[in-house]
Formats: sequence, C-alpha cells, structure tokens
Amino acid sequence: MRVNTEPRDAAALSHAHRRWTVPLRPARGVARGRVVMFPHAGARTAPYRPLADLLPDDLDVLGVLPPGRELRHAEAPRYTPEDAVAGVTRELAASAAEPGAAPPTVFYGHSLGSLLAVLTAHAADRRVAAPAGGGGCAELVLTCGMPGTRGCTRAAGGREPATLAAVFAGHGLPENALSAPELTAERRVLAHDLLVAHRAMAAVDPVRLRRPVTVLSGADDPLVPAVTLPLWAPFTTGPFRGRVVEGGHFFPFAPQGRDLVAAELAAAARRAAAGRPSPAGRSREGRRGVPVARAA
Repeated sequence: MRVNTEPRDAAALSHAHRRWTVPLRPARGVARGRVVMFPHAGARTAPYRPLADLLPDDLDVLGVLPPGRELRHAEAPRYTPEDAVAGVTRELAASAAEPGAAPPTVFYGHSLGSLLAVLTAHAADRRVAAPAGGGGCAELVLTCGMPGTRGCTRAAGGREPATLAAVFAGHGLPENALSAPELTAERRVLAHDLLVAHRAMAAVDPVRLRRPVTVLSGADDPLVPAVTLPLWAPFTTGPFRGRVVEGGHFFPFAPQGRDLVAAELAAAARRAAAGRPSPAGRSREGRRGVPVARAA
C-alpha cells in the first residue's frame, strides 16, 4: 500500500493538525519519548486513557482518532487504511520542530489498531531514515491483531476466511450495515471500522518492517486465536517477540492485562530512547505465558 504522506501545503497541514491524533496524556515536563495508540474497531480513544496513565511521566501519549467519534463525531465514519496512514504520518511528522526532531516513538495497536500501526510504520520506513524521526517509530507493540490474510486462513482452520458479510454477522450487524439507516451512530462506526480492518488485512500481507515488533495474544481470544501469533514474525526483519498471555480479545482492558501492556510499552520506550534493540530469544511453543521469539 502506497500513500502520499507529504504535507500538501501549510493551510492543509494546519487543518489536519490534531485531527487524526489527539493527546491522551501529555508528558509531565520534558518528553523523552512518545507512544501512539491505535484503537480497535468501534473504539474511541477514551478507553485507552487508563493505559496511558500507567506509562512513565516522561512519555507523551497520543491516541489515533478515526472519523465519526469524539471530536470527529460530526464527520461521516467512512475512511480507508490509506486515509489513516497518511493522516497519522503527516501529523506526527508535523509535530516535530524540525525534520527528525520528534522524540523516540513507540506505536501500540490493538486488534484493528495493530494493522494500522504496522501500515503506518511501514509508510514511515519508506519515508524517514532516522529510526523514530518525524512520523516514524522505533518499535511496535501489538495486541490481538490478525497477521494479515494468512492469519485469517489459519484461524479458519485452513478454510476460506470469513466474508465481510460474515464478519458483520459475527458482530450483530446486518449485511447492509454500511448503509443501513436504522443503525445507531456507534454501530455505523463499528461497521466502517470492520470494513477498514477487512481491507487492512490484505494491505499488510507484503509488509516487511525494519523495526522491533512485540506481539501479545490472549490465550482465550475467539476472534484472533493464539495459534496465529507466530505468523507475525515474518512481518519484520528486526527482532520479534511474541507471547501468549491470560485472557481473551480484550485482555489489555482488564487490570492485569493493562499492567502487562503498560510494562511492555514502558520497556519499548526505554529501549527507543537509548537506541537499544528489543531483546529476542527463540521458542517454538507459544504456550500460555511462553514467549515466541526470533533473534534479529
């Protein structure tokens, strides 16, 4: 997927500023790092604030805000993966006082957010030479994300992956959810986000990042089974770490899971600030609590 991430002009950039990215928890004092959180389908940024509050005080925490919710509630919820990647990349690059001057940045994505975080990091890999300069990121932490169409096939036991209509049905949405007038605003947002996820799963297939990637899967996740976790390893030529943990698809929003994700993000931010790579070992099992990792 190729997107135009160059600022069009000063007026356009000003209009886009803080449209796709909003503050979740500003750093207290000088920001020595930055975490950008990409939310799951149907989500607002608010559910990610408790996680942001657990991070070290010297980190600036931003949330990605697609249209149709919170400050963008008046906008139609229609967007594409390309829209999200271009908007987030532009705004992160514009936040630096000068090119390459942004603080070391870690991307965190949950479910749909994992796919958008990977695509945004990939766009930055092509555009930015510095590991975390401008719109780039130094490291990614992902939870409960489907590793592209290969993950869908494995999750389906080798059968054909679910169609978009089947995905809608699994979330209690009608087949015509994208245009159904009777849906609430929240359900319309969910439908359009699921369409974005459907497209993003194909878009990530050819991606090969040059960044450390850590992926956490819930042992009891019915939407993204833990058996798909090892399929994330080929998405980067850098260090890869995978771990199966207690919980289901939304384990990062339970207290124990939230603490675990916060610890991973804080460690990734420390490594990014110090310019150190992610630690990596090797394990083939991926049992509950056992890491699945590959050395750089």
